[in-house]
Amino acid sequence: MTSNHSLPRQILATLVGGFSLFLTVTITWTLGYQLLYAGRIFPGVSVAGVDVSGLSINDAALRLSQTLSFPNTGKILFRAGDNLWVASPAELGMVFDPTASALAAYRYGRSGGLFGALSGQVSARGLGSDVAPVIIFDQRVAYTYLQNIGVVVNQPVVEASLHLEGTNVVAQPGQVGRVLNLDATLIYLGAQLQTFRDGEVPLVIQEAAPKLLDVSSQAEAARRILSQPLTISLPNYRSGDPGPVDL
Repeated sequence: MTSNHSLPRQILATLVGGFSLFLTVTITWTLGYQLLYAGRIFPGVSVAGVDVSGLSINDAALRLSQTLSFPNTGKILFRAGDNLWVASPAELGMVFDPTASALAAYRYGRSGGLFGALSGQVSARGLGSDVAPVIIFDQRVAYTYLQNIGVVVNQPVVEASLHLEGTNVVAQPGQVGRVLNLDATLIYLGAQLQTFRDGEVPLVIQEAAPKLLDVSSQAEAARRILSQPLTISLPNYRSGDPGPVDL
């Protein structure tokens, strides 16, 4: 007959034994799987959609360099009103690193500790895992390209004004100022390049409104005043002073 004191010990022993067995199986599977694919990328791993399963790092780098031509053939679109600009990722400072990308694929399922490695191995084997390509983004090149777009996009703030051309009142409307935010646009560009896909990058344009945008009503009032005869009279008029003068 089992005593009340021995029952908790048996439950604890069962739990410890079960965990030890689970840990042993996990370690055996993880290390055995890594030995089975020593020097090779695990099955189910790809980079930007290119399958590199079972390849060595060098072979994977070669396949990636021959297959992924996005930096040179890709198209990145910028739009501002009716103006369009299309550039390749390479023209925007992007360089693809196939060796580093192959190394990242090789490390998938081999990092993150015991359980992280196991999770990566099972995920790749069961559902497939796509590793993000490693790119070098020279923002100085992209900055220069965006500055050229800014030459077209940027415009200063102009206040509305009135001026005379002879006797004609001319109203000059105001203009909303626009400035291309280069740093904010670079963030969107970097995210788009990381996807390794063609796409449109939004231009972050900041606007500033003038204090006076439209003075057409003031111009019309001035025209009405100028269209009527102008009479000049002296204040405190006394007998013998000149009378009112009409212009």
